[in-house]
Amino acid sequence: ELINLGLGDDGRLHFASRQAFHLENHLYQLTEKLANQHHFLVADSVVKTVAARYGLNESQKKALAHLTQTSDLALVVGVAGSGKTYLLKAAYEVWQAAGYRVQGVAFQGRAAAALENDSGIPSHTISRFLHLVKAGHLKLDAKTIIVMDEMGMTALDDMQQVIKIVEAAGSGFKGVGDTEQTQPIGRGAPMRAMMEAAGCVRMDTIIRQQVDWQKAATLAMETQSP
Repeated sequence: ELINLGLGDDGRLHFASRQAFHLENHLYQLTEKLANQHHFLVADSVVKTVAARYGLNESQKKALAHLTQTSDLALVVGVAGSGKTYLLKAAYEVWQAAGYRVQGVAFQGRAAAALENDSGIPSHTISRFLHLVKAGHLKLDAKTIIVMDEMGMTALDDMQQVIKIVEAAGSGFKGVGDTEQTQPIGRGAPMRAMMEAAGCVRMDTIIRQQVDWQKAATLAMETQSP
């Protein structure tokens, strides 16, 4: 049941179970499909108006345009303190103005609560979201956008289920996270695979820290550089 994946970037042999290998391949294919569809575009004037009202920096403006004006699946990777949650608050306003229904999801209950409290996006944990959808209590359609925060913490099995549901419903998926922060407890690193399939916009301007040496330290810890 083991597949030899060959040498990794760390110089060591890597293996995966056959099931996980096929699961990730399926996720990759779904990601490519959604990334090549364009059903959730919004007016450029609305994006610019909201960006100006929120006082977004250039990094945030680029990320906002990517989330709202590209494909049905869009990813933003941001370093710690780059204003990802504030960006989602602005994006939520843009999507609402365009008539879309937005549902937030996150791996942790704490992250889901923070997403809802800080951005206004109604949010559930991934497990709660999957339960509600499967029980028929939460309906997704072609006017629904799923926003996943702290995406780098989501394991392969959960991610594949979420994207499968999104694709089947004709909904959109927007993911925001950081691949260098806390890693998934479960198997796989699906965000990295999805970034390869769909590309992403990176936010690397730190705004949480105001002192230069603190910004430099945050970036050094993020990139593991000395």
